[in-house]
Amino acid sequence: MSSTINAQVVDSVAATSTLVLGQAPASAQAMVDLVAAQALGVLLHGAVHRHQQSAMSGAAAATAACTRILAARSATAAAPPAVQPGPAPATGGKPASKEG
Repeated sequence: MSSTINAQVVDSVAATSTLVLGQAPASAQAMVDLVAAQALGVLLHGAVHRHQQSAMSGAAAATAACTRILAARSATAAAPPAVQPGPAPATGGKPASKEG
């Protein structure tokens, strides 16, 4: 009876070894694909993050520039320049006639 169990154990181990050896290349390739997909995902996440940060910096710079422009315009609009009276219009020596 020990020879039957021994033969079954040997056959089971041989079948398992064959199965593992047969699946190893596919498992290894799947793991390589998984790692490549993970690396690509991290790379794209970083690229999107850098793009968003760049866009926010650009928007902040544009907002600051617009704020300065508007502040400069409101400062000049608040105090209009004083208007000096000009010389009297020349009538050519004739009195102004009233039409009526």
